[in-house]
Amino acid sequence: MLQLAIYDRQGPAPQEWIQLAIVMIVALVLRYKHQLGKATTGRVLSIVGFSVLMIVPLVWNAYGRKMGRFGCPFEMQIALCLRNMMIGLAAGGGDKRSKAFASLASCFLALFSLLWLMNYWTIALLIVYTIAGMWWLLGAYWSRLGDCFLTHSERAIPWKPAICAAALAGVVTLLMFPFVNGQSYTTAIEGFLPSSGGTGSQDEYAYGGVGDGPQMVAAKENASSFGPVESELFLESKMPSLYDAINEFSEPLPISRKRKRIKAIPLGSIQMQKNHQRRGMSQNAAREFSAVRKRKRKIPNVQDLRSRVLLQVSGRVPVHLGLCTYDRWDGHKLTSSNSARPIPMNLEKGTSDGKSWVRYDGTLANDALSYLDQHEIRVINLKTDRVPSPPNLRGIHIDRIHAKNFFDTTQDGMLAIDVDFIPQLTILHLESLRRRFSQIPAIEKRSEDAKISKNAVANLAHEWTEGIANGWPQIEAVCRRLQQEYTLDPEALVSQDVEDAAEYFLFDSKRGPNY
Repeated sequence: MLQLAIYDRQGPAPQEWIQLAIVMIVALVLRYKHQLGKATTGRVLSIVGFSVLMIVPLVWNAYGRKMGRFGCPFEMQIALCLRNMMIGLAAGGGDKRSKAFASLASCFLALFSLLWLMNYWTIALLIVYTIAGMWWLLGAYWSRLGDCFLTHSERAIPWKPAICAAALAGVVTLLMFPFVNGQSYTTAIEGFLPSSGGTGSQDEYAYGGVGDGPQMVAAKENASSFGPVESELFLESKMPSLYDAINEFSEPLPISRKRKRIKAIPLGSIQMQKNHQRRGMSQNAAREFSAVRKRKRKIPNVQDLRSRVLLQVSGRVPVHLGLCTYDRWDGHKLTSSNSARPIPMNLEKGTSDGKSWVRYDGTLANDALSYLDQHEIRVINLKTDRVPSPPNLRGIHIDRIHAKNFFDTTQDGMLAIDVDFIPQLTILHLESLRRRFSQIPAIEKRSEDAKISKNAVANLAHEWTEGIANGWPQIEAVCRRLQQEYTLDPEALVSQDVEDAAEYFLFDSKRGPNY
């Protein structure tokens, strides 16, 4: 049941089955440890085996987060540790107490899985589990009656239950203090788990919650604000959008001649929630008079939450998002040759994640040298028709867009949407390919007339990044050297007689504006 819950949340996750295979191998070692040698060897194997079972979920999750490929929230890690403890007790515990603890842990796991996922499969498994559990309890009860007989009786004060009851009464008394003066207080108690509330933090691998970013909640019945979130409800607004709902009662919108093209996804009128719907009115005679009045519920005014950010990124960071490409450098200017050939794009429906993806033709999901990397881009204040794309872009998905003619390729090879600019609060799901191993050299393509960097600049770059891992750490090292050894001077100018402005800045002037 727990594996079904994980599959429902994460989709096909081969790494979870690899982890489960490791757990089962360790459980088999614990099961047959008495056949592997002496009693001392068996005890050592038990200690090592239980330690491995308890730390495997934590180490596996830390590895997945470090690689940026997979991860699970803290409560799921606790559930996996509890599952491994149950398997270890059932496999290696020979006494009745170990089996009792294993059965108790299995009960908690069954309830935990049922709370996470309730469908026909889990209900059927729960019925089978309940029947097997009742049968096991009956057998354990009758076996205990057969082994134990009453030999003597004695009376004693139940100290442990009395102490527990007194402690519980004290806690309840403390909790009742806020209600002594007749007023009620609403408090947020910080929970043990990240999903308990009150912590103010968030986890990028969380399965749900409230807050900003990836945990923003979509309205189910009554939407009162706009936000970068994929929802089944749509509010009536004059803001530019990729979606257009049909309204038979409004006048046609004026067509602006400045717009190149207007494209929109048509929505049914049932999905539109109007902001100015007429309220109902009853004209029946009032034949009752109530002396009990209800306090009017105050409807809060929904205010805009402004932000200066251009876009929000969810996924592996830092990541380089490009809007244009430059492939020519003449010593003073970076320019684009605009000679990129457009790559055909295909629409793929019915994928493993249930989404429709528009992907470049001829790109593979993964191979021996690369793996798939996913990002979610939420456009806030960035006004451009180009998609902010990571390197080696493979495909894009936008909610409810099932046509590839919405997308186009610019002359410099960037992906664009066929509109004036991407509307605010649009969510873009992007797929890209990332090299699997840092030691695999990258393939660089240069135009024939591109100028090759001189040896002095190459040697300087190698000196600044020597002994540093490839990728973003090298960029950070270069930025640190620039901040430490160079001067920020907005008034510094480069003479037109200088052949190479970059070389002049690095070796001669060592001062310049913030590029």
